[in-house]
Amino acid sequence: MICYAGEIIFLNSKRCDEALQRSPWYLHSNEIKQDVLFFILNAQRPFRLTGGKMYNLNVEKFRSVLCHLYPLYSKLF
Repeated sequence: MICYAGEIIFLNSKRCDEALQRSPWYLHSNEIKQDVLFFILNAQRPFRLTGGKMYNLNVEKFRSVLCHLYPLYSKLF
């Protein structure tokens, strides 16, 4: 479940900068423009959930863990 949530967060974080670039941010005050530009620069790098700062929590990693653990589980039970 956490891996699925990590995948959703990753996919949506990649779209944040695109949404801000399409909005009429240039019509606002200079202070807001600077804030939006700063957010766009930070949003270009997608957010990832990690496990122990070593593994990205996504659906692909979850599948690989299941593929490696299922044979072990089947031998135990």
